[in-house]
Amino acid sequence: MMTCWRKDNPVRKLAGATRGLVLAGLMVAGCAVAHEAASSSPPLFPSGYRIAGVPFVPGDPGACGPAALASLLAFGGDPVSADDIARAVHVPSLFGVLPMDLAQFANARTPRVVAAATAGSSDWLYRELRADHPIVAFLDLGMGPWRRGHFVVVVGYRDDPAEVLLYSGHDPNATMPVARFMSAWERGGRWALISTSRGEERRT
Repeated sequence: MMTCWRKDNPVRKLAGATRGLVLAGLMVAGCAVAHEAASSSPPLFPSGYRIAGVPFVPGDPGACGPAALASLLAFGGDPVSADDIARAVHVPSLFGVLPMDLAQFANARTPRVVAAATAGSSDWLYRELRADHPIVAFLDLGMGPWRRGHFVVVVGYRDDPAEVLLYSGHDPNATMPVARFMSAWERGGRWALISTSRGEERRT
């Protein structure tokens, strides 16, 4: 179901709900490549920002979710392999994992990785990044009724061109136009996991 872009996929060229609802609405095997021009909206912050020191964990097809969560856990000082996460949460019939299962796995290990209570706007995203909070986002890269889920780690952004900086699959330097990212994130329900800065517990 939730799979990752393959290693040779040109990702850089991309210029609760109940379990039943998630399965019906979001879960389809495979990932899509979409092309969209960068947003021409004025930047909310000058220049850009990238969080330093976020470990990169490559994700094979079907394991992008566990790999993304492994990055966040390692950033918070709790390294665990993507394989261990996958064994705990993988859903074979979906060829991947459910966002809610990733959140439950993280919550059982640390208070420093939490599901976002309020997420979805670009200014919210940029503020979290500038606070050194890397984010796992679930994107739906399909079109129309065709759903294709993909987990990425958002580690920064830049304003010119307007792009978000991602860990995606096997690419630690992936980018996506902000407009495309926001559209795909919206289709994915604006779901996110956030890792707070090292040693800092998120205040709720």
